[in-house]
Amino acid sequence: MSIGIVIVLLALGAMFLRRTLKETRFDPEAIARVRLEEFRGEGIDLSKGPCLGLIGPDWVADIVHDPRSPVDDDSVNQCVEYRSGEAKHFVELTAQGKIIRLK
Repeated sequence: MSIGIVIVLLALGAMFLRRTLKETRFDPEAIARVRLEEFRGEGIDLSKGPCLGLIGPDWVADIVHDPRSPVDDDSVNQCVEYRSGEAKHFVELTAQGKIIRLK
């Protein structure tokens, strides 16, 4: 096999690996929406803005109002994992799945 073919094959392999790694990155917005659908499927009342829980390492998802209201900023209405420091990041979304904020 010629050196040119080997170089081309290595380049193609690197491109494939890079694309595969991009496709498998953690997507907190997508995971929050999946968790929202799980809660809906279980018949959980979303009108009171429940915490959807941990969705990944250091991440929680929480239901908030649109527009956000003062009750959304009250710590008792935020995910306990975020308040305790177990999670450092959050996704806020509406009960309809609209992303409001990521932090």
